[in-house]
Amino acid sequence: MRGAAPLPGYWNDPEATARSLTADGFYRTGDVGTIGTDGYLTIVDRLSDLVITGGENVYPAEVEAVLAGFDPGALVSWARERLAGFKCPTGVTVVPELPCNATGKVLRAALRAPFWADRDRQVS
Repeated sequence: MRGAAPLPGYWNDPEATARSLTADGFYRTGDVGTIGTDGYLTIVDRLSDLVITGGENVYPAEVEAVLAGFDPGALVSWARERLAGFKCPTGVTVVPELPCNATGKVLRAALRAPFWADRDRQVS
């Protein structure tokens, strides 16, 4: 995005500034969106939540939308009928409640934390 009140950069962090600002003055928000046939931009996810599997990018919001509301025992096979193979989960963990921030966004990092607790890196 770019506008009349540009972001000057991150305080005392030139590397973060270089990652976030383009040479022509655009700010990389980290949001993922689609532009509909009506011309409106819809934010659907965050790049920081991106999962890379088999060399392909998978946005959790897309997978979550497909899986929401189904019996855990049937979710994986049901998803395989509706998503590309590389986007399908290999297992399902049911939690009593999703952790959310004040605006209702699911805190995916909190959900991932128990699975990465004994690892040095949080990538597979």
